[in-house]
Amino acid sequence: MVKVNLDLMMVKRGVSSKDLAKAIGITPANLSILKTGKAKGIRFATLDKICEVLDCQPGDILEHTEGNEMSKVEAEKLDKANRTELMNLLRPAYNNVKDPKFSNFKIQLVQFSKEIEGRPIYL
Repeated sequence: MVKVNLDLMMVKRGVSSKDLAKAIGITPANLSILKTGKAKGIRFATLDKICEVLDCQPGDILEHTEGNEMSKVEAEKLDKANRTELMNLLRPAYNNVKDPKFSNFKIQLVQFSKEIEGRPIYL
């Protein structure tokens, strides 16, 4: 399976979804589909624009995985109340990290939130 790590690169580069969508010429809704892994594919022209704006390589935002991530079935086993409670605890931590030397921590929070709730923490 190919996993899209666009959120992580956006956090590293300090680019918002709105700004990226505008810069690459797609709607925010289509960018959201791509970021959440719901897209069935991506045009090379779109991938090229993303890499240009984020100053990265395709391998920085696309990753081939072999089941090392929490499956959707496993994620859904966490009941909604527990997921909500956990996200409510993580969100203030994410929002309060301002110092650039803690950017790796912020990136880890984004990854973890995607595994827990299927979407990044800042949405």
